[in-house]
Amino acid sequence: VLGCFVTICLDNNGSDIGGICFNTMGQDIESLGVSKGDLIISKKAEISEYVTDSLIAVSNSNLNGCDIQSIQRVSTFSTNDAEITTVAMQNGIGYENTVMASSCYGIVTSYIPALGSLLNFAMDNAILVCVLFILLSAFWCLLLVLIEKQSKTPKTNKTKK
Repeated sequence: VLGCFVTICLDNNGSDIGGICFNTMGQDIESLGVSKGDLIISKKAEISEYVTDSLIAVSNSNLNGCDIQSIQRVSTFSTNDAEITTVAMQNGIGYENTVMASSCYGIVTSYIPALGSLLNFAMDNAILVCVLFILLSAFWCLLLVLIEKQSKTPKTNKTKK
């Protein structure tokens, strides 16, 4: 059930459920221990919540999914938006980048290894996943019927005379 809710907003350009964004990691970042395909969970934040050295999730135009970057500086232009200077960690090399707070997915709160790839596979192969779910459900129903039938068979005790 959780997977169904997550897939609605997975990699949907900042769409969120209750202020929480779900994105697939677009590349490996060894220094953070995050791999391509991990599910990145980020929380939408107010401009005042973006502080130096916190990690944010941003759109990755080169790859599918998102990228994680570290905040270096926040320049507030208005009450609604700010320019955030970040360091993007790509292939072990950090390079400076500038993103607007309004286009940011939010502050990274956690990640779940490999779940993003699994959910993307399920979305891309929905018919296969539905067929497998039906077959698995039928198997478990059959197994429960057999167990119930086995427990109802009377056991005879033969006594020696």
